[in-house]
Amino acid sequence: MKFVVMPTDIPKNAYFVSNEKLTPEEIRVEGLRKLIGVIERGKYKHDSSQKKMSRRGSDVIFYTGNLYDFLNEEAQNYDITGTQPALMIPESSRFNKTIKLPELAQELQDRNTGLTLVDRTWHFKRHLYCFVGSELVSWLVDCFEDIETREDATTYGQNLMNKGLFKHVESRHGLLDGHFFYEFSDEYVDKTDREKPSWFGSKKIDGASTPQSNSSPRIAGQNDLQKIISASNLRSETSSTTDSMGRKRKKFILSRSVKFDVDPLKKSFRPEFVTVHYDRVHNPEHCYHIRLQWLNATTKFIEDTITAWTRLCERHGLKLVETPWNELCSLPKLSPFHSFVDIKLSVNPWTDPDLCDDRILSSNRYYYHSYFLKQMGYYLDNRSTSFFSRENIDIGYSWGKPTFRYAQFIHKTGFYIVELRDNGDFFLAPNNMHLTRVRSSTTLVGDYENYSKGVLADSQTVMLNFRAACQNKEFLKETFTLAKSNWKDDYFSQII
Repeated sequence: MKFVVMPTDIPKNAYFVSNEKLTPEEIRVEGLRKLIGVIERGKYKHDSSQKKMSRRGSDVIFYTGNLYDFLNEEAQNYDITGTQPALMIPESSRFNKTIKLPELAQELQDRNTGLTLVDRTWHFKRHLYCFVGSELVSWLVDCFEDIETREDATTYGQNLMNKGLFKHVESRHGLLDGHFFYEFSDEYVDKTDREKPSWFGSKKIDGASTPQSNSSPRIAGQNDLQKIISASNLRSETSSTTDSMGRKRKKFILSRSVKFDVDPLKKSFRPEFVTVHYDRVHNPEHCYHIRLQWLNATTKFIEDTITAWTRLCERHGLKLVETPWNELCSLPKLSPFHSFVDIKLSVNPWTDPDLCDDRILSSNRYYYHSYFLKQMGYYLDNRSTSFFSRENIDIGYSWGKPTFRYAQFIHKTGFYIVELRDNGDFFLAPNNMHLTRVRSSTTLVGDYENYSKGVLADSQTVMLNFRAACQNKEFLKETFTLAKSNWKDDYFSQII
């Protein structure tokens, strides 16, 4: 089974933090972290040796912008720094709550065993030399002998924040165990490393020189790289293959697999577990992926687990949608009765003299198409195989190598899936997996027939609206003109 997690409307009973006002995006990010936390805590354990590891949790690395640029910069940082990852804390580096603030500040900023302090870009806003709240909480759990849980670490960290050790980059939040940016107060900043010249080039903005970066919120050295490399423990791996310039290709494994116990109450007479693959890197504007594999687990336990995950997602403005395991173009061969629609744009942005811009098309040939899909409410699901065929980076997943021929997008309702073909045409088909699950989820048996007809009508409306938009020349011209005016070199790079 394959699922995607997509943004949806924020409910009135959405998750919130006491005395903290979160944006819809922050609520969804926290919801995704909670979902991964549920998966990690539900791991099938053979013994109790993983007790503290399970309390520590597993962080998802968030980014905005282009995935390849993000990974490429991570690889460059890894080649240059070669420092010990933050997860490999020496046993001798143990502290307790009696440590003095200046000493703790120095340890937190240590290049080898401290936090990842880097410039982070989030929606075009740069925050210099900051760290993520979840990283600090994880570091405190690992390095303090009198801190056992993440809740204790968050409380202790808030006390440190009250004492002026660090602050939120926008002074909007206290210490939150999540994807929130913090920076050290001026009096505790270690300026030794900051005065060294940058490894990378710089660009001047309004006369000031700042490090250049096209990546997103976590563009740091080996610490972040280690978290997304390797299927099991995400440590770095280097492929034996080399590119045309003789450089070794860096291998990234962008998902993690765990054995998940679907029967935590032990109702069954046998072990009931499935293998769950979940993404370790995620762009909040794209789909997040979860895959389930099993041999002989009981279906009832699996469905109960999916129902619980669905409810958790809904409370945080997220939607859990089941999708086909295979790519969309293979469905007509596997199921001859599966309906589909081939659609061609009535305005071709590649040949239209008002839209054909070499700067845009050279950086992303499908920029206009992806912009149009975003305007129509579609989220990027899978990238085409050509995206993963890069000379210096080898990208894979814990479930294997991606083999999708075309880029695939899913409508925000989950009802329809679109493939973007090489020639710029669209291949549209209903997501019968999700439609079946939605129809069967109703408990109103008497109204089942009318309910099913309503769902079918809504799904057909999605297809009809999309086809009408593709045939409306005025609408396409207006949309593509807006896309051209909104184009930026540093943000809208190739995703297909």
